[in-house]
Amino acid sequence: MFEIKIAALLFSVYAPLSWLIAMIMSGIHKKPIKRHLMLLMAAASFVYIMTYAKFQGHLDFYTVLFPIQALAVPLLFPLFYLYFRTITSEKVEYNWKYFIHYAMPILLSIIYLIISKIWMNDEEEKRFMINLLNGKLLEGSKFVFGYYFFGFGRLYYLLSSIFYLILISRCYSKYRVLILNIFPTDYTKELNWVKGIGFLLFGVAILNIVIHYMRNNNLASHELLIAVSYFTFGAFFYILGLYGFRQKEVYNTAEIVKTENFKEDVRILKKDIEDYLMRSKIYLNSDINIYHLCNTFKTNRTYLSAEINKQFGMNFRYLINSYRIQEAKKLIAQAKEKETVSNFEQIAIDSGFNSYGSFLRVFKMMENVSPSKFYKTIEKYKRQE
Repeated sequence: MFEIKIAALLFSVYAPLSWLIAMIMSGIHKKPIKRHLMLLMAAASFVYIMTYAKFQGHLDFYTVLFPIQALAVPLLFPLFYLYFRTITSEKVEYNWKYFIHYAMPILLSIIYLIISKIWMNDEEEKRFMINLLNGKLLEGSKFVFGYYFFGFGRLYYLLSSIFYLILISRCYSKYRVLILNIFPTDYTKELNWVKGIGFLLFGVAILNIVIHYMRNNNLASHELLIAVSYFTFGAFFYILGLYGFRQKEVYNTAEIVKTENFKEDVRILKKDIEDYLMRSKIYLNSDINIYHLCNTFKTNRTYLSAEINKQFGMNFRYLINSYRIQEAKKLIAQAKEKETVSNFEQIAIDSGFNSYGSFLRVFKMMENVSPSKFYKTIEKYKRQE
């Protein structure tokens, strides 16, 4: 079990560190949506290097660098939230609301730096850290203050992890609604991997609560718990790094900036939108999004989304896909008239879908039948219409 525990500890270091190096070497860290991910991997790498040093008894190393650990640990959940918010929001504003997420971790680190490096001498700091890890309170005002301040920092970390889990969940819910009003059926925008990461993140939070409320001397004897916990931490950062490295930008910033300054007092009628869609057939473009219509009608995304929902009783995604399905049904009918075997993959592309999977799912949802069954029984559906 000892070897498994060491392997799990090393894996928790390797997972974020390997992706941090990969991002630096590839140059993708220069992209805005990757910066928070890179900072998260850097913080996690340092945290788990320190954890490995602690369990291996390198307390001199651990003691010297602990003020940085006091910064890195409470930054993990805020950095993940900021990364997630960056990839799911149309535009991230770097105002005080953004920087406030860094405030408490920085403050905790500064106070601990003052306690350990200024108030205590080297010998006192080392003695304090050894006893602190074992849950022992030394006599003396500086030791008592440091002990309870450390407890406060640990409590803050655990409460903040719950707080950021709630923020991430709310952010994801808003994102799911937002993309329905921006994109039709582009799975590169869906971030389906986030669901799996979310379950892992919940597991990480639970294990964090358990191990942070066990004293170091008690935790060290629970090798299975250490192995499971740090393997889970490593798996979380490895999977996050894998998908985060591949993830492309969800939104086109240039499109957003171009349309966000359009006025909202433009009167757009339902007939105007219908005429434009029928005339331009822009729904056949698989890359279409609502910003194309914003540029046409010279209005911003918020107003146009609201008008589509109000006038059509549906969101942008459903509206565009309804036109695509009508096009697909027409192509299927033409194939039936010519008595040729319908190529549904090609029909999907010709109808504006970017994949057959998207086409099949939407067709079934709107017509309550598969494209192949629709082809076989098309006369029945014609009579119903």
